[in-house]
Amino acid sequence: MSKSHNKRSKSGVKRSHKPVATEAKAKPAAIKPVAAEKPAETIREPWRLTFIRRLGSSVKYGFSLIFLNIEVIRTTLSSTLLYLVIPPMVLILGSSIAGTDKTVSTHLVIGTFITLIALVWYALNSFCLYVFTLRAVRGDRPKTLDTYRMGLRFVPRLIGLGLLIVALAAVGAVFLIIPGLIVLRRYYLAPLFMVDEDLGIREAMDKSAAHTKPFSPAMFGIFIILGCFILISYLCGRLFPPYGSLLGILIASLYVYTPALVYQQLYDSSLDSREELKRP
Repeated sequence: MSKSHNKRSKSGVKRSHKPVATEAKAKPAAIKPVAAEKPAETIREPWRLTFIRRLGSSVKYGFSLIFLNIEVIRTTLSSTLLYLVIPPMVLILGSSIAGTDKTVSTHLVIGTFITLIALVWYALNSFCLYVFTLRAVRGDRPKTLDTYRMGLRFVPRLIGLGLLIVALAAVGAVFLIIPGLIVLRRYYLAPLFMVDEDLGIREAMDKSAAHTKPFSPAMFGIFIILGCFILISYLCGRLFPPYGSLLGILIASLYVYTPALVYQQLYDSSLDSREELKRP
């Protein structure tokens, strides 16, 4: 019998020559999706540091206006003394001469007379203040008669505007100090809009609110410096009576052109001067 490729075993089962199965091939490992890189987280500045930084920028701007005031005073010294410094000084001087003696005396009569003249003078100058400061900031040399003539045209409107702003600020201050400051910020430049553009009370208030809103931090910086001047003037009057108030008026006059300076910067055609009022 010839050999066959298919040999039978003793039991008669046909033996197969198929190769022994090798180990199952290992399955390739599943490819894990690569996680996308997370963008770097933006580090947010703590609100306290943000507040301090903005407050510092605001105060710095308010302080810088002192030097601009001094420059305007230097170029209009005689007019500044006539309109802004001498009337309140004469008023204080008259009150000091009159004293507290209620009996009729020469000092009382002279002091009362000087005080009345100073009051009238001071009131007239108060209504002409915005016309004078605005023209002085713009480089004009305002003449006395022209300034009084232009300023007295706005007496009824300025009185109404002043009473309305004081009432709104008082109502805001009753609840909290902040609402009162917001009222002052909104209408800080309203008298200048009224005088410069010959506006009514409502129009001047609306324009002032709209133009000062983007620069609120800068406006509050001005209020901080102004408060410092008021405090220094008050302390001079209390610590050095009876003429310490005169020194206080001289110190306060270093900031008297500030509203006109801010108003002019808002309307200046120069882009550089507009940048001075950007939000800190």
